Amino acid sequence: MVEEENGERLPGSTPPAQFEERFQAILRQTSRDWINLSALNVNDGALVVCVEFRTHPTGGSSVLTAEQISVNLSGPSPASAEVKGG
Repeated sequence: MVEEENGERLPGSTPPAQFEERFQAILRQTSRDWINLSALNVNDGALVVCVEFRTHPTGGSSVLTAEQISVNLSGPSPASAEVKGG
């Protein structure tokens, strides 16, 4: 997982085994009622997603519960997706 916070791609990535813990932290940090998940590619058999979210300018916690936050999914259209390998 890579992250885009407030429109800026953050350095590094989160391995699949730590995705749930980090995603829960993002739910607590976000200042909006949405988070975008975009499929980027597959690396060593793992789907790489970008998690886009906005945070409070002051670094505060979300006033929303996880149930109030919409997760929007995006990625390449089926017609443009290419399967490699076999």
